[in-house]
Amino acid sequence: EAMKNSSENGLPSLVIAERKLPEMDGIVLLDRLKKQFKKKIPFFFLTVYSSDQDISEGLSHGALEYIVKPFNMKILTEKILATLEGQ
Repeated sequence: EAMKNSSENGLPSLVIAERKLPEMDGIVLLDRLKKQFKKKIPFFFLTVYSSDQDISEGLSHGALEYIVKPFNMKILTEKILATLEGQ
């Protein structure tokens, strides 16, 4: 909701979202961000939904990472830093 009226300059450097959100599916959020903004926002799923189909769907929609809970904080931090440094 906060990004709905944002300019390209006001966008976050990275989005980390749960797959199932209170008001929408994380896939819907990812698709809306891709449709609304020309700038590609790196997107990670951090979720308990871990079936092969869930992972495949998340990645096929453009998520950079699909991380399943429970997760290793050190690995998550490394992935975040690598993504931000690559921008």
